[in-house]
Amino acid sequence: MLKKLLILFTVIVLTLTALYQLSTARKTQSYTAHYQEPCGRSLLVLESVDGKSIAVQAIGNSPIYQLRHIVLVNTKLNVSGYFTGKHIDDHHCGNYPEFYVTDFSSAGSVTRCSSVADWVMYERVVLYPPNLPENELINIDFNKHSGLLTEVPSSQCRTVNKETICNPGEAPASVCGEDVQLCCKKPSRK
Repeated sequence: MLKKLLILFTVIVLTLTALYQLSTARKTQSYTAHYQEPCGRSLLVLESVDGKSIAVQAIGNSPIYQLRHIVLVNTKLNVSGYFTGKHIDDHHCGNYPEFYVTDFSSAGSVTRCSSVADWVMYERVVLYPPNLPENELINIDFNKHSGLLTEVPSSQCRTVNKETICNPGEAPASVCGEDVQLCCKKPSRK
């Protein structure tokens, strides 16, 4: 009888310990975050209120997979989620903790670049419609809605000063990280 009670007690203690570990591992926390790409690996850098930051491999509802890359790379985010307790090692860029994202939003202004400094003459340039909200993510910022945007070949764009007004028939396109803009030939409406 004493042996059965001891076994039952051990099972209860182990079960409670496992439940406690699960509950603390899935404690949702909020951070500000930004995107980082060391060695070509897509990571989020979480910044806590005490100023500490940690690079993580984001899974779940991750902005890395949801947002258009050209929006993601220049926009600070509010991210909620929890550490899974796992570490992911790609044997190239290192070992990073896994963070399950439950929700995200912009943390201030959304930077919608038509092009990024190193990509000024990339294959295609995005033309955004005018008067978009500056402090919130909208449909066109997400990969699944990218068909709503107009893209033009970069060969139809010219680099000009930011103060330059584009010619009639051209649309301005922002270049993040540079003190220039592009003036791109507007596609003809069919």
